[in-house]
Amino acid sequence: KDRAEIYNLLFTRLFVSLAVVIIVITGIIIVVPRIIKNGLQPLHRFAKQTSTIDSTSLGIRYPVENIPDEMLPIAEQLNALLERLEDAFAREKRLTVDIAHELKTPAAELRSLAEVASRWPDDKNFKEDALKHALEIAKQIDKKVSVMLALGRCEAGKQTVSPSTVDMKTAVLKMWEPWKKLAETKGILTKFDLPEAGSIVTDAEMTSSILTNLFENVVEHCPKGGYCYAKLILQKLN
Repeated sequence: KDRAEIYNLLFTRLFVSLAVVIIVITGIIIVVPRIIKNGLQPLHRFAKQTSTIDSTSLGIRYPVENIPDEMLPIAEQLNALLERLEDAFAREKRLTVDIAHELKTPAAELRSLAEVASRWPDDKNFKEDALKHALEIAKQIDKKVSVMLALGRCEAGKQTVSPSTVDMKTAVLKMWEPWKKLAETKGILTKFDLPEAGSIVTDAEMTSSILTNLFENVVEHCPKGGYCYAKLILQKLN
């Protein structure tokens, strides 16, 4: 029998199949990249925003509205990371400012000693007194730096604490003793309202550093002939 009709039918089906395959492949090549590109747009925006973040723009937060559900946990975790970094940089900035403030006065004293000593290089007695004074200032600087670094570690939660029982009245009066004479020289009247008996469990060294810093600020910033009143309140916490 004549097979022309069958061949024509097979050829038609083959042509249709090839056309369908070509259309599908073409559609995949054109459509799929667009779908992927549109799906990655939020990720590209995240990457672009991340590239603009530095130490001066840690307050920026990633938007959590109108983003795919799959990316919401990433945005939230990145925002939490930025918040922690912002807090850390703020602590470092405060520490830097505090150290600069605390070292300003002793640095000025050292400069004055050096300038005076250079003007009268043959005064042996003054040189000896200047060296002793410079040594005392150096000790003060070392102590100030140690205190500020310890406070910075405390803020960061990295300071090792050694708790012990401290009598606060004794501690306050003891730490005030080095500043008492200077306060009297400036004519600063002081009054302490301290409980007769009051002990707390604290780090003795850190407590001494805090009191020293407090008294130093009082003597340094209180005007001549001023008045300073300090009251210590101990409250038991349940």
